[in-house]
Amino acid sequence: VLFCAVGPLSTESRAHPHAWIDMSSSVTFDRQSRIRSIVVDWLFDDFYTAFVVEDIKRVGEPLDDALASLAKENLSNLKEYGYFVDVQVDDQRQKVEFTGHFETEIRDDRLWLRFEIALPEPVDPHRQTVSYAVYDPTYYIEILHLEGDVVTLRGEKPSGCFASIVPATPTGATIAMAAALDQNEKAPDTLGLLFAETVEILCD
Repeated sequence: VLFCAVGPLSTESRAHPHAWIDMSSSVTFDRQSRIRSIVVDWLFDDFYTAFVVEDIKRVGEPLDDALASLAKENLSNLKEYGYFVDVQVDDQRQKVEFTGHFETEIRDDRLWLRFEIALPEPVDPHRQTVSYAVYDPTYYIEILHLEGDVVTLRGEKPSGCFASIVPATPTGATIAMAAALDQNEKAPDTLGLLFAETVEILCD
C-alpha cells in the first residue's frame, strides 16, 4: 500500500516492506474509565520523508500547509483499510472511525504524523478483552513500535490496568513464503497481520 505522496493507495504491493514507520501509541479513557480512542504516532523513514519534502519544494507550497494537506489525503485514503488500526473487543474486530484530530510536522528530519481513532462505543476493559494491532495488510509498509517503547494510558484509566506489546512471531514457513514472492506479485491482504505486533490491554 502506497501513501499518496508516492502514489494513490494500491493493493498491488510487494511482499517485502518498501517503507518503514516507527510507531508509538496511547490509549485514551473517558471519565467512566472506559476505552474510547487510540492515538497513533508515526515517524516515517528517511526515504519517504525526503520524497515528501522534495515534492513540496517543487510545488512551492508552504511546508505546514502542504504537510497538513498530505496528512488529510493519506488519512482519507486509509479509511477503507480501517486506518491500519485493527481493534479487537472480545475477539471481534471493531469498525473504528477517525476523530478528525491529527498533527503533523518534520521532526528530527523525519515526517511525523499523529492521529486519533475512536472505537464505535466506549469499552470497559474490566468487562471485555481489548487489543489492537497497527499494520499494513499487504506488508508493503512495516509498522513497529520503537524499541523499548511503552504504550501510554491516558485519561481516567481504571486501577490495575496496563498495556503490553506482544511481538509478532511469524513462522519460518511464513517468512519463507513472503521472501519467495516475486517483486511484482501481489501480496495477500492477510500477510501484514502475520508480522504485526499486538497491544493487549490487561486489567487485574
